[in-house]
Amino acid sequence: MLGVPALPLVSSVPSVPDMRWREGVPRWVQIADELEKRIRDGRYRPGERVPSVLAIMDEFKVASATAHKALAGLRDRGLTYTEPGIGSTVREQRD
Repeated sequence: MLGVPALPLVSSVPSVPDMRWREGVPRWVQIADELEKRIRDGRYRPGERVPSVLAIMDEFKVASATAHKALAGLRDRGLTYTEPGIGSTVREQRD
């Protein structure tokens, strides 16, 4: 086409490093597992917020319902608590 510059190619798109979806395991469980790993590794410390629904949707390329279930899974595991309007925060872990 005349007069239309070519769009640059995007060489890399941010994504979850080495995330391979396991067959037969719901994605929300796999996301909760990954976020739990990050909590246990110290990437998210007690008192710090974990990614929001929107951030999870963007990072893992999943629907809102899946992201909500992942955060609910972290709460059910006792790893986080949620404050309406604030977000999900890492709980102090007891040994």
